Amino acid sequence: MFFDIHTHKKHNIHPAIINAYDGFDRLDKNQFYSIGLHPCKINENLSEIQLNHIRNIMLDKNILAIGECGLDTRCGTDYHKQKSIFIQHIHLANEVKKPLIIHCVKAHEELIHLLIKHECKVPVLIHGFNNKWQVAEKHIEQGYFISLGKSIFNPKQADLIHKIPIEQLFFETDDSEIGIEAIYEKAASLLKIEISDLMIQIQKNGTTLLSNSTLPWKT
Repeated sequence: MFFDIHTHKKHNIHPAIINAYDGFDRLDKNQFYSIGLHPCKINENLSEIQLNHIRNIMLDKNILAIGECGLDTRCGTDYHKQKSIFIQHIHLANEVKKPLIIHCVKAHEELIHLLIKHECKVPVLIHGFNNKWQVAEKHIEQGYFISLGKSIFNPKQADLIHKIPIEQLFFETDDSEIGIEAIYEKAASLLKIEISDLMIQIQKNGTTLLSNSTLPWKT
């Protein structure tokens, strides 16, 4: 079984968690979602209304995670506003006991600081990781999960997958046209393991991450 932990594709052959940051009243009841405000999608004048939409549906059984949310120093959203909204996402995730799916660009140390300071009590997934091992290691030390996508096809990232504990690893398509099958196949090749064994391990990881939710592969 291929499991896509984070995707923007609305229709998926394999179990997947679809990211949604708007249109919450139009979500397909036959799909599974994460809901949150991407730091670059925050409307600074309407952020409270946006958060209220999330509060209204975050208990739905088809909502498996909060996010993607986080910090991004490269986008135009005011950075102080990003931090404020991210902190609110931590509290929402704690309230509903659902994991956080995090987007982070050039702010990893502060991100970890905020998660610790505001006592994040749920599993954390750093999605679309495309950075150095030294950065990944800091997240791993905190027990966070790391999700890899199309970056594993970059030769410069080939060594990273060997250093991440397989128990803290996930795969995703995000907004890429690359299929989740190809990402698994590349990962299994790099790790020199059977793809079936990799599938089993990622499913175990999913059970840990989504312990309080309906599991997409058991419906």
